[in-house]
Amino acid sequence: MKTIIFSFVMIFCLLACQNQPTTNSYNYARVNGDEWTTDDARLSARELADNLVESAWLAKDFFVEKPVPKLAMGQVINKTHHPLDVDTFVSYLEKSLINSKKLDFIRQSELLVRFSEDQLEKRQASLSEKEYKDRAIQVQATHLLMGKITSSIETEGRRKIVFYDINLEVADLATGDTEWIGKKRVRKINRN
Repeated sequence: MKTIIFSFVMIFCLLACQNQPTTNSYNYARVNGDEWTTDDARLSARELADNLVESAWLAKDFFVEKPVPKLAMGQVINKTHHPLDVDTFVSYLEKSLINSKKLDFIRQSELLVRFSEDQLEKRQASLSEKEYKDRAIQVQATHLLMGKITSSIETEGRRKIVFYDINLEVADLATGDTEWIGKKRVRKINRN
């Protein structure tokens, strides 16, 4: 009888001690490996786009007195410790915003149409925030979405933890006011 009770207690302890994924208030994506992936770009873009179209700035007075806002996609700058594909993130973000049908959206490529294909990549990286704003005004945009992706590294024993922080903001082109700020943090763990 004692061995049966002991066996059940041991099984219970083993099941209780297993690593369970947890959610927390920092909105992390917890994945093994410390490199930014396409899935990180897709999931982060979708979450930020959903947050943007459901936020208060979009609902305030636009559907009563003013037309639907016309949002232009500006530059998202990579300020991480290694090169990552920001264009993939931007394309997922654009796709999510266009599919929402809650605002008129101008893709980043439409702001840069005056450049030839070979100049486009070089020029896109060197456009200033003012140049993006000027181009957005030329296509009758009312708001501009811009941001940056940064990273920081922490170590805990043998574990290396990389935090990727995505910071986006929407600026009203007429007043210069910041209408919306979106933040997303992705945590990547390398257990080597």
